[in-house]
Amino acid sequence: MFMTDILGRCSTLEQRVADLYTQFSGSLPQDETLQKNFWLSLASEERQHGRVLVAGKLTLEADMDPGSFLPE
Repeated sequence: MFMTDILGRCSTLEQRVADLYTQFSGSLPQDETLQKNFWLSLASEERQHGRVLVAGKLTLEADMDPGSFLPE
C-alpha cells in the first residue's frame, strides 16, 4: 500500500467521524446549545483534518510519486 492510498483512506475516515459528530449534535434537544456547539466544533476540526490529508495526497499525486510503499 502506498502513502497516497493511506492518505485517501484516512481522509475518508476523518469525514465519516465528522458526519458522526454532526449526527450527535443533531440528536440533542434544541435547548442544548453548548453541547450542540461542542459536537459541531469537533466535526469542523475533523473536516479540516480531512482537507489536510487530501492536500497531502494531491501533492504526492501531482509529483507522480505515490509515496513510500508500506506493507499492509
